[in-house]
Amino acid sequence: MIYYLILAVVLGCAVGIKPKEQSERKGLLALVVAFIAIVCGLRDMLGGYDNYIYGEIFDATARDLRNGVDFYATAAMTWEHSERGYSVYTVLMAYITSNRYIYFLITALLFYSVLYVYLRKFSRYPFIALFFFLCLYYFFTWVYVRQILAVLIVTAAIPYAVKRKPIPFFAIVAGGVLFHSSAIMFAPVYFVANIKFRKDQLIPIFLFAFVLGLTPIASWLVGTFGTPINEGKAEDTMTAVGTARLDYIMEALFFIVIIYSRYTKLQLNKTTLCLMNIVFLFALTLLMFSRFENGGRLTWCYIIAASCMMPEVLIQAGKDVWIKWVSYVIMIFLYLRILSAWGYQLSPYKTFLTDGVRAYDPIWERYEYDFRYAEDKLYKW
Repeated sequence: MIYYLILAVVLGCAVGIKPKEQSERKGLLALVVAFIAIVCGLRDMLGGYDNYIYGEIFDATARDLRNGVDFYATAAMTWEHSERGYSVYTVLMAYITSNRYIYFLITALLFYSVLYVYLRKFSRYPFIALFFFLCLYYFFTWVYVRQILAVLIVTAAIPYAVKRKPIPFFAIVAGGVLFHSSAIMFAPVYFVANIKFRKDQLIPIFLFAFVLGLTPIASWLVGTFGTPINEGKAEDTMTAVGTARLDYIMEALFFIVIIYSRYTKLQLNKTTLCLMNIVFLFALTLLMFSRFENGGRLTWCYIIAASCMMPEVLIQAGKDVWIKWVSYVIMIFLYLRILSAWGYQLSPYKTFLTDGVRAYDPIWERYEYDFRYAEDKLYKW
């Protein structure tokens, strides 16, 4: 637990940097992001069952390549899921290493390197944006490999939505879908990117989304795009997290209330207008899928953009200091909630730099497929 608290303190201190100086501290931002990436990348098999599934597919793929199996006949390419972009990524990574821990490390470094670029590109207050991102999504980046890569890809489409260039925009979204089907939820961004909604339009839109979530349409969307990697294992191992319905509604209401209270006072350019509308989509989607355990996964494609926009709202709040403090407290609560709810799946923290297994790890006991890793984490490269 102490590692996660240190991480929170480090980021909290970084958030304290004066707004005018945040965009100038490139080196410090790089160091903070690197620290966060290393904590993620050096983890042992923490976070839940998905790591073992991705690890097993990767190890089988690397073994196939070593045994001379054709590229298109490897385990990743014959995997039952349809996201062929991720399958290709797995095979390419298997050319670099045969060790699952090195695979996860490289993937984490790749993700956070690109995240650093996005923070610099889309936010004038990158440290606050990083604070929002970590509180909302950090621990998910430890587990949901396909989806974090899809999030990276679709976020690159934002400038093309702003410039009204449909071909590159939808090509990028299609690329994201090849990694995880939930990336299709980013497609509506193109149609709302340049719309300046009136304040009196927002509440009816959100209410409509909530009501729509009670219809079979929402069930179909979650069933098609929001399902986890393995339904059976998801049902067995994620029950400790509990029902997400109230959490989704409260999280959506937080964003709605904060933005609604400042909406008419915000000064928006074309990019921040697009980011603001993505925040609306984020809250709208949370409301729409609030009765589904896995509904929140359909909002993840908006996470980076939403995190980059919220600092604009807080900084432009000016003398309304309560908005900042309420936001920070709620974000810290969300961070601690996941840390607490996932329990033994995250704590105690252990890296793969030391051999062995944590004293209590029922996920390892049930889903470990190669016990040689327990004896030597780097027994193969």
